[in-house]
Amino acid sequence: MNIFYNCDEARNRLKGYLCDQRVDSTETYHIQQMIQMDTAKMKVLRQTNNNLRSPRLVMEKGDGTYGEVCVRLPGILCRKVLPPVRRNISNTQPHVVRSMKQSVKLTGLGLGEYARFQEVINMVHTMFEDTLGKGTVQSVDCKPYEGHLSFDVGTRYFTDRDDAPTQEHVPFSRDDDPIFILELLRKDKFIHTEDNVVQYCSKVIMDGSEPSYMSAKSEIFQEGDIVEGHVAFACWPVGKDRYQLTLMLRALASLDTELRKGAWATAKSVRPEKSGAERKRGGKPENNISVKRHRIVYDMEE
Repeated sequence: MNIFYNCDEARNRLKGYLCDQRVDSTETYHIQQMIQMDTAKMKVLRQTNNNLRSPRLVMEKGDGTYGEVCVRLPGILCRKVLPPVRRNISNTQPHVVRSMKQSVKLTGLGLGEYARFQEVINMVHTMFEDTLGKGTVQSVDCKPYEGHLSFDVGTRYFTDRDDAPTQEHVPFSRDDDPIFILELLRKDKFIHTEDNVVQYCSKVIMDGSEPSYMSAKSEIFQEGDIVEGHVAFACWPVGKDRYQLTLMLRALASLDTELRKGAWATAKSVRPEKSGAERKRGGKPENNISVKRHRIVYDMEE
């Protein structure tokens, strides 16, 4: 976000999205719905086929199956590490590959209502500790953005094969892995499952109708966009009987790009035009020219 970004208007628009409690077709919960929900309807599963070492917060469905508890978190996108992956990864050690993820940081730029999601995190943290043991779960620790409350949400690209022995490898989409960098990184130790997939889309909101979602590419998302993250909750082991609570990104939906595009356009309009001589100097470099580097000539050698 540059200095031309209208932060006040961004906060106003974000507040509108935070207050919109319309039910949509995604089986996700609005922040306020989650706060008011009877926690007895939710439970923490110590083990799932998704990942044997990762406890999950779920809700039992009518047919006896379980679904993830997923909350819609609107926010202003202030940092992103998203596909496609087009650069080679120099460090291919297993612990590095394991930690690779697609992630975003969402902020409210100081909007008071944004702290409600922290209430959700506190509630979820209590539920995990009720199952895993008091004092065993480290809560989410997200660094602020320019002093404002922010939340880091992400999903790993890979699952350890031994942690999901019943799961099949799902090939990476060409949008995410166009030149097979991720596919070749996993070797025989990791797999990419449905649990590692993030859906990217645009959310269409029209008065008098249920919101809908249209598939999109991850490349459309830029800092300054107002987006909606679909967040699930899991714990990862960090030691013997010790866990870290994490916010898992299940989907990222674009809500509003107008303010970001307006800031870009303003920045471009005030940028000084290059002179003809400057444009000429920026042309093709001369070939076969070597430049002698500067060196200090010592008065005396030791």
